[in-house]
Amino acid sequence: MARFSAKQYAQAMMAVFDDDQSPEIKIVAANFWQLLKKNNDSAKLPAILQRLQLLQNQEQGILPVKIASAAPLSDEAQTWLTTKLQHQTKAKTFVIEKVVEPELLGGVVISYQDKVLDGSLAYHLQQLKQQLVTL
Repeated sequence: MARFSAKQYAQAMMAVFDDDQSPEIKIVAANFWQLLKKNNDSAKLPAILQRLQLLQNQEQGILPVKIASAAPLSDEAQTWLTTKLQHQTKAKTFVIEKVVEPELLGGVVISYQDKVLDGSLAYHLQQLKQQLVTL
């Protein structure tokens, strides 16, 4: 029996839903659900839907981004980060989730897609500590 990842299931569903004028869409969706059950993968449904949303966002040029900072970001800082991200990612629009995490001590941690850009003071202090230990 073939095993599929949530990403593969989502890509298959995205291909089906791209042709949403098809009268067979209900049959395809039912077959998809049967395949999930047959492979004992129904627990993957939340991850599949999350991946499906990511694929749809990619098609529309929307990039969900999580920005964690030690203190609330100013509007100027958020605008600067968004501009830098636009140049790096070529996304048209961002959906930004801002999170305050005091344990970062300073700086920001930016997460999007499968990437994490850690510019936090806590991370840099940890890196410095590791370098000093290896001396």
